[in-house]
Amino acid sequence: MTTGKNFLARLARGGFAESLSSDQRRSVHIQTSLDDFLRTALDEGKQIVLTGNPGDGKTQHILMCQDEYPEGEYYYLLDASEYSDYHELLKEWSKAYNEEKAGILAINDGPLYEMAARYSEEFSFLETVQKQLENQIIYSEETAPEIDFEDLVVIDLNNREVLTAAIVSEAIQKLAKNFAMKGHDHSGTCHIQYNAKKLQNSRIKDNLVDYLCELGNYDERYY
Repeated sequence: MTTGKNFLARLARGGFAESLSSDQRRSVHIQTSLDDFLRTALDEGKQIVLTGNPGDGKTQHILMCQDEYPEGEYYYLLDASEYSDYHELLKEWSKAYNEEKAGILAINDGPLYEMAARYSEEFSFLETVQKQLENQIIYSEETAPEIDFEDLVVIDLNNREVLTAAIVSEAIQKLAKNFAMKGHDHSGTCHIQYNAKKLQNSRIKDNLVDYLCELGNYDERYY
């Protein structure tokens, strides 16, 4: 699989990080503060639960960490939906947690809420998960001291702002540069390559970034 048109079409649909080669994964990955946080947390021996919706990048972030933090030494759960029985998943997770094994787990928010609601009496660490799920945005002075971040951190990717100027600009640069610089069978007449080269112009790129950011933040009441 190359990083051409078909690759980008699949990329736009999301949810296929496992099928990418390491080179493809690195070629499309956009470094953010989340990457730095994950590495710091792993270095500190924490387990991180990435939650959110299908296709929002949880698996991509795990796979990007595995080269530096190899599976075996660290505990990874790429997709909780592979388990038909949450109890089996929780027994495996509990074993890694009790062994103080750092790692990252990808669990969509619906299943994670269900696990925390149904099994917190049997698996006490789920109480920490539930408190963090309920206090993702702002921690009051009264609530914050009650929440334990020592061993376990829950990050809800639903709260992440992805249409920032920095992220959009980097995405355009990564994807357009590939088409602008690499040859095609019909190089010179390819409209995709022509537009990709135009996006190397900072003024054109900045205008597109502004437009996409504005569009992404457009309030639904105007539709």
